[in-house]
Amino acid sequence: MSSSSNIVIPDGFWQDPQGRLIPASMVKPIDQLRDQTVRKLVQAAMDLNEDMAEFKSMAFDEVSAFIAISASDHGVSVGGLKGNVTLTTYDGQYRVQRAFSAVLVFDEQVQIAKSLVDECIKGWTSASHPAVQALINEVFRADAQGELPVNKVYELRRLQIDDEKWQKAMQILTDSIRVDHTRSYLRFYQRTDEGEFVPIPLDLATVRVGRLEEKVPQEII
Repeated sequence: MSSSSNIVIPDGFWQDPQGRLIPASMVKPIDQLRDQTVRKLVQAAMDLNEDMAEFKSMAFDEVSAFIAISASDHGVSVGGLKGNVTLTTYDGQYRVQRAFSAVLVFDEQVQIAKSLVDECIKGWTSASHPAVQALINEVFRADAQGELPVNKVYELRRLQIDDEKWQKAMQILTDSIRVDHTRSYLRFYQRTDEGEFVPIPLDLATVRVGRLEEKVPQEII
């Protein structure tokens, strides 16, 4: 039997996407095999996901523990998990990198800055080309999560425009940036025969079956 929820399905029935109970005799063998195949793979993926979560936690703990031991050799106490570090094996063949990066967002002041930018564009010339306004609107367009692209919006500050209202807008833009949270990363590398460190991929999209070296960026978030 098949169920897409925690509802108990009576023996001899399958549940379709609409929640209807379908007699097993009416479910085609190929549909049953497809269901079995997907469930097998998804369960394996969920098990792998749990293993990776445990590995990530263990790896961060191991790196932090080593840093604490290394610091104690110098009589220094290291607090917290802050700081990017790179650890390399004695023979230089393997490398582990721990990194942290701040995720920036804008607060409500960014809308004030955009209003001033719009006023600038309209004030510079009454015949301002619509494409200019369209470009500004694109820069301030929120993503699928409702967040503004920090890098794209912040690029406006690089424009050297001698206009008091524009300068005020750029200052407000600067003041509107906030650190939302911090992301932590672990990256693993091995050295090739040519002496280049290449990532050890842990993402299915970058793993090549039967090959350990795969020259693509790799990180655990």
